[in-house]
Amino acid sequence: TSLAKVAEACGCENVVECNAKDTLAAVKAALAGKKMTIIVSKCRAGNIKVPVIDMDAPVIRDRFMREVARRNA
Repeated sequence: TSLAKVAEACGCENVVECNAKDTLAAVKAALAGKKMTIIVSKCRAGNIKVPVIDMDAPVIRDRFMREVARRNA
């Protein structure tokens, strides 16, 4: 299943599919475009060993959004 095609079928107008290495550029372009954008970043399956995150989802989201805003300022 193509997540990009699913997003388009759901009515998302700005859908970008990119390789993992191009994700940063895609995020920067999406932020600069000031339109809702769905980014499908293609990467290899699997996870690296990292510690368990002991924060709930809203806290993680808020921290992420603050960091994106800070870097985009």
